[in-house]
Amino acid sequence: MFNSLKSKFIISFVSVEILFLVLISLVNFDSLDKAAKTLTDEKIEVSSQLLTKLLKTPLITYDLATIDDALLDFSSIKNVVAVSIEDADKNTLASHIKKEFMNEKVFYEIIKSNKTVHKDDKYTYLYTTKNITSNSKDLGRIHFIFNSTDSYNSIHSTKQITYIMIVFALAIGLFISFIIGNNLGKSIEQLIYFSKSVSQNKNIKIPYHNNNNDEIGQLFNSMNQMKNTINKRTLELKSSINDLEHFIDALNASAIVSKTDINGVITFVNSKFLKVSGYTLEETIGKTHSILRDPNTDNSFYADMWDIISSKKIFHNTFKNIKKDGSIFYVDATIVPLLDNEDNIKEYIAISYEVTDIIDAKDKALEAKKIKEDFLANMSHEIRTPMNAIIGFTEILKNNIYDKKSTKYINIIQDSSISLLNIINDILDFSKIENGKLQINKHPFKPKEEFKKAVNFFKHQAKEKNINIIYKIDENLPLCLNGDKLRIEQILNNLLSNAIKFTNNDNNIYVDITYDTKLSFLSITVKDEGIGIDKKAQEKIFNAFEQADSSTTRKFGGTGLGLSISNKLANLMDGSITLLSEEDKGSTFKLSLPIFECENTKEIQEVIIENKIDDKIENFQGHILVAEDSKTNQILIKILLADFGLTYDIVENGLEAVEAIKKSTFDLILMDESMPKLTGSQAFKEIRKYEQEQNIPKTPIIALTANVLEDDKSRFLELGMDDFLAKPIDKGQLIRVLCDFLKKG
Repeated sequence: MFNSLKSKFIISFVSVEILFLVLISLVNFDSLDKAAKTLTDEKIEVSSQLLTKLLKTPLITYDLATIDDALLDFSSIKNVVAVSIEDADKNTLASHIKKEFMNEKVFYEIIKSNKTVHKDDKYTYLYTTKNITSNSKDLGRIHFIFNSTDSYNSIHSTKQITYIMIVFALAIGLFISFIIGNNLGKSIEQLIYFSKSVSQNKNIKIPYHNNNNDEIGQLFNSMNQMKNTINKRTLELKSSINDLEHFIDALNASAIVSKTDINGVITFVNSKFLKVSGYTLEETIGKTHSILRDPNTDNSFYADMWDIISSKKIFHNTFKNIKKDGSIFYVDATIVPLLDNEDNIKEYIAISYEVTDIIDAKDKALEAKKIKEDFLANMSHEIRTPMNAIIGFTEILKNNIYDKKSTKYINIIQDSSISLLNIINDILDFSKIENGKLQINKHPFKPKEEFKKAVNFFKHQAKEKNINIIYKIDENLPLCLNGDKLRIEQILNNLLSNAIKFTNNDNNIYVDITYDTKLSFLSITVKDEGIGIDKKAQEKIFNAFEQADSSTTRKFGGTGLGLSISNKLANLMDGSITLLSEEDKGSTFKLSLPIFECENTKEIQEVIIENKIDDKIENFQGHILVAEDSKTNQILIKILLADFGLTYDIVENGLEAVEAIKKSTFDLILMDESMPKLTGSQAFKEIRKYEQEQNIPKTPIIALTANVLEDDKSRFLELGMDDFLAKPIDKGQLIRVLCDFLKKG
């Protein structure tokens, strides 16, 4: 009986009501007592203060008659039963007692007991006393007794009425709680029945109280909505399950699926797993994926995998696996931890796709890339080696032939050689950029001098077409900038070369260089009065190996790499190249580049090395070892070294270079890289090893090589070589090296 919600509600309601009424009664009774006491105390306090003031002077003068009259007058006040006054020695000076209320014996018993409230069969008395003082001197004491019977009787009557009201309220509350509890119990019994019916998927109709806005009506309405929602979601769930089954079918048909417990033991595999791996179901269930593991895969790979998935994260990577027959296959796998309701890992599922063909294709692409790089390196070496001789001997002939016609032919040979070298450099730079191996190296440089030299370099070429280069430089251009001077000049050279190439005779080219000091932005504008570029061709002008049209290459030459490389170089330096052009009216290319001034211009200017060829330097002191396998280059180097007053020994391979060091002493070694028997790098290591064993000073070794692909300079310097010279040999760079390592004659 007491387990029903109805009985619990009634008991709870009545209990709360009783507790509430009792608390109210206690608070009310306490308030009545306090109010009556406060009122009485106030009356007594006022009376005692008045009487004290009246008796203070008579007590000082010991005027007993006045004292007696004052007490008599005070005792006539209503509810005053008795009053008495004592002197400082507690001698009674006067007293008045109303005999109808008490006798003298009772009066003195009350005073002796010193209790505030006293009751007998008929009356309730209040006793109080008051000291009389003057200038801190005790004059005496007054005793008062008041009749408070009426006040206490009134409070008692109020309490009785309150008790009756409490009982009446309890009866009404019990009746109301019974009615409400009974209705609530019936409604809840209905709801229980409907809930069970809904849970058993019975098709029942729930009473729908559309106009009933109380809680019970809303509950029935909510139950009806819940039933409709459950029916709707049941249909959706059936549809989702159907879709999921189709998805699982599609997944099993395309992906390799497996599941393991938290210890990695296989609990499920699909048919695709068995088909790819070659194992049977009996051979996989209960095993771990170690049956597929490639023994050459580092254990740290699997340790990282377990660290990730055990921390409830998704792991994705490519696995190299071994089939049952021992053949290799690759899978791109995603491993997902599956969690239970308490957010703990209960198992793992792995969904994989075989990517063996993709990996094989990637390996072939990498192999092809390496073949391409090797080809470019070999091509560079094979072309640069004879180019070194052509350019070197051309320079020597220019200095020894004074016939104008012959000089003209030599200049043509030299210009053609430089053009061919530029084409090689473009191809190598493009390869570096495509492979992400070209680096931007920032150094302090003097922009005014460097840009002026770059422009002047093209004036001879422009003069042949009677083209005038008008050069203008901004006064705000700093004395020193910190950037990659070589790459900026390379872009400027490409723009000027194109401008001269595509500008007809007797026209102008304008070069305008400005610098925004606020934004730290360098702008180089090259404007020509050439053939221009149509709108359609402008869209592809910066693409590699593309020019305005196919006739451009036939008419003007070039690889179609210059603008592409320039644009990529600008992007690598966080800049850009823009183009404005109109057909038959010329083109304007603008390089915009963020570049900062040197932090301390004066100091940096003092340490900037200006690579100027000092034609007056003719003689050095020293004996040189040259390791070079090309006969032509041997002859060229002999001539160059002889011009500087140097002696030398020539060897044809790295092994001979090592033997030469053991037999003679040299002041400098020029070491080619690509040589038979021992390469330059191998010979360098053997020489340094010999010097260390013999405890002799190191001989400076300079890499002299046509291998300039993919940061060869950095590779040789990191190996420990003292410097680097590229082929074809630049006379100025050769002089720089000789100045650094030899004494002048």
